[in-house]
Amino acid sequence: MDFTSLIFQGRLTDDPVLRTASNGTVLCKFDVASNRRINKDEERTTYIPVTVFGKQAPICAEFLTKGREVHVTGEFETDSYTDNDGIKRKGFGCIARDVRFGRGGTRQDQDQETETAKETNFDSLDKDTKARALEMLRASRGR
Repeated sequence: MDFTSLIFQGRLTDDPVLRTASNGTVLCKFDVASNRRINKDEERTTYIPVTVFGKQAPICAEFLTKGREVHVTGEFETDSYTDNDGIKRKGFGCIARDVRFGRGGTRQDQDQETETAKETNFDSLDKDTKARALEMLRASRGR
């Protein structure tokens, strides 16, 4: 089996979106702007759509915000589709295996987020309990 592994870092272009697929799978989607130096005077930005599944999805949705730096490891994914005008299009993205939070926000916020993420064992929670836990966490922060 062949696959292409991606490792990149960048900043979120907007707040992430948490969704539940029709089969009950929880996923989080966001775009990352990743800069690369072309030469000493030129830099280019690549915008990479990222999809996170599993236990990291609700954590990403809760703690990531527009402008936050992330380090992503995952697999390259392509998609072919026909748009509303009948034109065949191709898209690409990353299915994340691991998302690490980088700089963004205040140090105190980052420390609190790290402690909250460590204390929360999403693996042991059922779907409804996860949803209630996230609602309670948001309410406690006034969101």
